[in-house]
Amino acid sequence: MAKWNIGAFLRSLTKGAETETPPPAEQAEASQNILTEEMGPVAAESTAVRSELKGALLEVWRQWAGNDLPPVLSLTTGKQIEDLHMDAQTLEKERVRIMVMLEKDAQKRLAVIEKAGNNGSGSIDAACRIYLSKDKMAAWSFVFPPMGEGKLRGEAIGKALEESGVTTGIDPASMVCIFQEPQYFKLVPIAIGTPPVEGVSGSITERYPRELSHEVKLDENGVADYRALNYVQLIEKDAVICDITLPQPGEAGLRVDGKVVEPKPVRAAKIPAGKNTAVTEDGLRLIATRDGHLTFAHEAFQVSPLLEIQGDVDYSTGNIDFSGDVHICGDVRENFTVHAQGTVTVDGLVEAATVEAGGDLVIARGVVGDGRALLKSNGCVRVRYLENCAVYAKGDIYADCIMASRIFSDGSIDVTSGRGSIIGGALTAAVSIKAHMIGAQSGRKTELTLGILPYVQNELRDIKEDLCTISHEKRHLDQELAYLEQKQGMEGISEKLAKARMRWSVLRIKEQQLTKRRERLQPMVPDLSKCRIEGEVIYPVTSLEVQTAIWTATTVRRNCKVAYDTKTDELKELH
Repeated sequence: MAKWNIGAFLRSLTKGAETETPPPAEQAEASQNILTEEMGPVAAESTAVRSELKGALLEVWRQWAGNDLPPVLSLTTGKQIEDLHMDAQTLEKERVRIMVMLEKDAQKRLAVIEKAGNNGSGSIDAACRIYLSKDKMAAWSFVFPPMGEGKLRGEAIGKALEESGVTTGIDPASMVCIFQEPQYFKLVPIAIGTPPVEGVSGSITERYPRELSHEVKLDENGVADYRALNYVQLIEKDAVICDITLPQPGEAGLRVDGKVVEPKPVRAAKIPAGKNTAVTEDGLRLIATRDGHLTFAHEAFQVSPLLEIQGDVDYSTGNIDFSGDVHICGDVRENFTVHAQGTVTVDGLVEAATVEAGGDLVIARGVVGDGRALLKSNGCVRVRYLENCAVYAKGDIYADCIMASRIFSDGSIDVTSGRGSIIGGALTAAVSIKAHMIGAQSGRKTELTLGILPYVQNELRDIKEDLCTISHEKRHLDQELAYLEQKQGMEGISEKLAKARMRWSVLRIKEQQLTKRRERLQPMVPDLSKCRIEGEVIYPVTSLEVQTAIWTATTVRRNCKVAYDTKTDELKELH
């Protein structure tokens, strides 16, 4: 800023305003009237400020205005507190600080007045002082009144601004007001900086809880079902796990001394991305990249195709229903259900429970079913022993021992490891059954059947039942639709009609899917030429059935092999 530019600017705006200075008493009265009009927003300050008008500052006032009531000193003269970008507490701290500096300047002013009096002139021009806030975001002017023939000159304001370093944010209206209505003994906000606009750091909005609440649900009778605990949080591929808010950078501010004030730095949100998750291209969402079990560990969400149960499947976990693989480190307790679309591995045993696997089923110990255990696998079944249970497998079944169980395999049943015994029960396989020992010395009946696809037949039965249910519901919907169409135009009918039509369409699609599945399964037939049983020892009353052919062991057979002859439709022992 060139020297005296502000003063020249003020002189051009206030040309002719430097008239004879009114008598001090009249100026004091005029100032008091102006202040009274402005006291509204600062009434809370007035008493405190007036009580501080003492010492040198009060003496300067008295030498100018006599015993008139001192003015109210306010930092918000002509402004609202919001205009200064300060809160009330900060403003009060600034007021206290400025009053200290003002008192020192008042002492200097008294010295000037005394010196002028000693020199006999008695005339002193008005003096302007500029006070900056601690953060230099605001500046106030204070004009000590002239004495005698002194005047308020524009150069005084310009010089004060330059000496204080104020270069920006100057309020021309406040400066002109100082001359048009002399603002003696008033703190006038003469410059206000532009505060920085703070940015907003990025944030995360999670759509899934980090921890599941194991809420106990009630069954249809209002009884607490502790087996239905919410242990697994399933998620589908492309499902949104979190919404991401990107950081918004702030805008720099400007102090009254022209220096830039940078906003606080913003941070990008820490995205809790773990295994099998990814951030979308626009950076606004965290999604799952595969179906699975959503968990939160090590400060990240992760989708696991493997659900690992560290202990037993019991009341602490509830029933398990998972879209991937399941690994159970303990046992599956009585009356609980495990359903998985992938492989199920059980390190312990399975009691009278239900376990269904979309893939293979592996049970390290065995099954003690009490006649109520049910195992289903869309792949192979590998188990140490099976006792009093029902097993359905689309693939082969491998076991060390099978006792009093109903076993169904669309492949073969192999009981040649470990003890390798089949005692009692009924076993059905598409291809073959092999064991070290079949039957028992006690003559316990053991029934074997080959040449059938039991898993496929069971699925066909399920499809038939589902199609019957759908057909019944469609007939009911046809009647409902006919009734609703007659009532069209009545209140609420359109919504009911739309829901009924939607349900009918869903049933139709499901019916078509089941029909296609049935058409694929029906032509499937096993290769009867491969049907055979093998046993190192086969005890009496063991029977084998293939189609219409039946073979029965009437005596103990050793190293026995029985095969189906497709030419004669007979079962024959091979020697």
